[in-house]
Amino acid sequence: MIGKKFGMYTIIKDTGKRTCSRGIIYLCRCDCGNMKEVRWSLLKIESKPRSCGCSRKIKPKIQFYSQIDKSKNCWEWTGTLNTGGYGKFRGISASKVMWEYEYGKVKNGLQVLHTCDNRKCVNPDHLFLGTISDNMRDKTEKNRQAKGSQIGCSVLNEEKVLEIRKLRMEGKTYKDLSVIYDVSFYLIRGICKNKSWKHVPLGEECSNYISPHDSNQSQH
Repeated sequence: MIGKKFGMYTIIKDTGKRTCSRGIIYLCRCDCGNMKEVRWSLLKIESKPRSCGCSRKIKPKIQFYSQIDKSKNCWEWTGTLNTGGYGKFRGISASKVMWEYEYGKVKNGLQVLHTCDNRKCVNPDHLFLGTISDNMRDKTEKNRQAKGSQIGCSVLNEEKVLEIRKLRMEGKTYKDLSVIYDVSFYLIRGICKNKSWKHVPLGEECSNYISPHDSNQSQH
């Protein structure tokens, strides 16, 4: 029996130990390298995984890697995506799963970030660790943060913003506009001062726009 393989176990030797029913207990080497004493009665059962326990980890790993398209520089996740368009595997970020398979556990307080800005990418060479602040700074520097009407809870859109600025130039007060568009006085003021919705060009009709002095605005 020495050297024979059963499942992921290879029999190394008879330990000399016996079960209560006089069954042989063998010392076996698992395919992962672990050594374990195993009863002969268990080695014979083909329906059992017959491993040291690593098979429970290997099967999800095989499933994970089977959902990756490696045909391009970015290894794109072909499985489930979350609402943000990022890969998801068994409820966990696919990029985080990849990192932990390749490099080990992600420490508390850190996130797995992308150098390539491809949300579906799980190529470990395109991943790095950073804090939440690092992630936000990376988004800002790469101009990836949601803006204007891309933000799900936004009441306004780019067209309405231009309308607001035009109506302000025509004499509407901040208060009037806040009622018309059902948003706050301060948001209207920020839009007209180009402090909010800055990604929207002021528009041709606003090219000569000069904001009233704060003392005049307070009267509106």
